[in-house]
Amino acid sequence: MPTNKQRKRQALFIYFAKNLNLYFPSIEDTFMCPVSKDLLGREALNSDPPQVALAHLVPESLGGRAVTLACRTCESSLSAAFDKAAADEKTLHEWNDGKGTRDVHVR
Repeated sequence: MPTNKQRKRQALFIYFAKNLNLYFPSIEDTFMCPVSKDLLGREALNSDPPQVALAHLVPESLGGRAVTLACRTCESSLSAAFDKAAADEKTLHEWNDGKGTRDVHVR
């Protein structure tokens, strides 16, 4: 029995594939990653791990619930970039409050 994430991933895949097919009738049962523009067929849902991932528009850690699909590579890259930016922001605030250290480069 599919999990909630699997059902959500499949429902979004079908929805986006139908939308893509409206504009490109020759492309059927295919998802286009909104970041990389890679085309992925339905087999991307069934690979282990799936090549299509649920990507939170606002990270779960910040209370985000809305999701979209992205290819696994882009979802991973975007998550890593957000995590780095959040860590840098935290370090900056700690430094500004006199609680931490921050490397400073004078040019």
